[in-house]
Amino acid sequence: MKRTLTGLVAVSLLLSFVPATQAAYIDDIGYMALQAQLGALTPTGAGVRVAQVEAPINDVSGGAAPIFMPDPSYSEFLGKTLTAIGGNPSGTSSGHATSVGSLFYGATSSTAPGIGTIDVYEANNWINSLYVSTPGPNYGKTTTSPDRVTNHSWVGGGADAASDGTILRLADRQVALNESIQVVGLTNGPGTSPLLGGSGYNVIAVGRTDGSHQQGSIAVDSVYGAGRTVPTLVAPMGTTSAATPVVSATAALLVQTGHEGGLS
Repeated sequence: MKRTLTGLVAVSLLLSFVPATQAAYIDDIGYMALQAQLGALTPTGAGVRVAQVEAPINDVSGGAAPIFMPDPSYSEFLGKTLTAIGGNPSGTSSGHATSVGSLFYGATSSTAPGIGTIDVYEANNWINSLYVSTPGPNYGKTTTSPDRVTNHSWVGGGADAASDGTILRLADRQVALNESIQVVGLTNGPGTSPLLGGSGYNVIAVGRTDGSHQQGSIAVDSVYGAGRTVPTLVAPMGTTSAATPVVSATAALLVQTGHEGGLS
């Protein structure tokens, strides 16, 4: 019998998305200065496998297929492989996912255009992918994943504090055991969302340079308490949904550099 986190699954809340001028943000974060210094040696994220986790943009409470996939025909994704992992996605693409993906791995709109393989999850399916759910000797153990950097431009909460604590422990355990990099967005404006950036320990929580985002960790239980510094980083974008993939793309550049021996 297959067990899933029924009752513990996050209630995913979509973050609004406002695109920004691509050239302006790339200059603001110092990428053009990096290009001027490294020239043809500038990393592109090539060889780094990534994942994109999205909240569905439609109501799935009645059993409708979730709409969460980026548009594979979008020109920024030419030559890239986008694969839906788990679940049965709708044939309709998500404009939010397409915009986030463009900033994360787009050919001309991202600082990591060399990323070519992207696994895409609906948020609840990603949560359930973090542990072995089938009975057997490995039941409950952390799963592995080939994805080095995962972008989360969504927020949410479980059915109760116990659910939130379970999900946060699964996510933090995944990071610790598999060295995966989880880049997670915060709420736009003041908020109290525990997942994932609001309370996670081993994630990179992302806010906006204007400071209009959730401030500080949210109390969940005795382990995941309030008062920790949140966010970890900020990016000069109009929403946290857009700021998060900017940081994810940068993480992919650092991973490629590390793989190629460019970091001590």
